[in-house]
Amino acid sequence: MLFPKGDNGSAHLNRVSLATAHGFSPLSNFGIAIKLFIISFSPGSWHSAFHAGKVFRKYALWMGVYSFALVGLAAMSIGCALTLESVTELKSFQAERLSGAMISLGLMREMGPLTVSLAWCVRVSSLISEEAKYFRADFDSDKTFAQNYILPRYGTTMLMATCMGAYGLLIGFATAVLVSPFFGVTNMLDFLDSAHDAIKFKDIVVYFIKLSVVNPTIGFFMGVTAGLNAYRTGSQPAPEAITMTFLYGYLANLMVTIAAFYKGGNLLG
Repeated sequence: MLFPKGDNGSAHLNRVSLATAHGFSPLSNFGIAIKLFIISFSPGSWHSAFHAGKVFRKYALWMGVYSFALVGLAAMSIGCALTLESVTELKSFQAERLSGAMISLGLMREMGPLTVSLAWCVRVSSLISEEAKYFRADFDSDKTFAQNYILPRYGTTMLMATCMGAYGLLIGFATAVLVSPFFGVTNMLDFLDSAHDAIKFKDIVVYFIKLSVVNPTIGFFMGVTAGLNAYRTGSQPAPEAITMTFLYGYLANLMVTIAAFYKGGNLLG
């Protein structure tokens, strides 16, 4: 039985909603995340690096090996859908040979970071939020918690995000190459040449900035912030962690894209 007799669950859901709303504030959460980020690199935090080996093995397995299916399936789905739409539309202009350029740029600039990467970061954020709520009880303040908990786990998150980003890009583009003949691409050399010509060094740099730095940082610290809020309010941390990861992830990716590609203010060259 999920709820007591005579209770349809509405009272329980109301309690959870009120507790979550009490600690849910985008601006205050952003401020808390910035504070935690600064504390995690303070001199008092570096001693936690001595325990990084054990932490790395545990989290690398969960974030890497156990995430292969999620990242691989998501990348294959995005690659297949993007190929279908690109080839179908370009065929109407007799320009399907350029579909490789559209697909590669779509995967690298936006579709990869906003779908596969954020999906992985939400998975990480949910785990970190639950752990942060649990481990916070072992420390007398948020500061000592941050100094002991964050650095080795954050470092592992950054490293695994880079590995999974490369893996997802490889799977996504390989899928596009394999399925493109079924959707009407007749000259594979033109398809590959257009992809090669379209990708610039800046595209690769921006891709890994988003997947290796921006998204995992947001996911990790929003997870920690949600966990600390849940510790104080008694709410469930995962819904807040997921929401804040998506919200700030979308905004941050937009800002990076504008900085990199907006012609009026090209900050990244």
